[in-house]
Amino acid sequence: MRWLMVLWGCFALVFSASAEVPQLLHYNGYLTNAVGEAVDCPDPIQCGDNFDLTFRIYAEAEGGSPIWDEVEPSVSIYGGAFHVILGDANPVTAELLDGPIWITVKINDNAEMLPRQEVASAPYAIKAGTVDHA
Repeated sequence: MRWLMVLWGCFALVFSASAEVPQLLHYNGYLTNAVGEAVDCPDPIQCGDNFDLTFRIYAEAEGGSPIWDEVEPSVSIYGGAFHVILGDANPVTAELLDGPIWITVKINDNAEMLPRQEVASAPYAIKAGTVDHA
């Protein structure tokens, strides 16, 4: 079965002021089927499907090999919407985010969804970048 996805483009690093910065990335997405209907699968028992999502980060918009990847097994999807926290199995390091990067999603055994989505800064992350220059 072919899946389509509309990405909300919501990425956020999780920060903690008093401890080491967690190397995690929030990712929100919206999944539809091939005819544009929102997928609704809170768990494999209720819907009969299992949604294993593979996320990959690349240093270029097209071509090349992934510089990071992680599989999120059995992701729950509610009315098309899903949320995962990336970096549990493979940390999202500051070095990985040094320069432009693009992220892709692959559902189960299907091909990666295209085009790759460019990862952009959140407004306060841009401001926090000035701390390095203070």
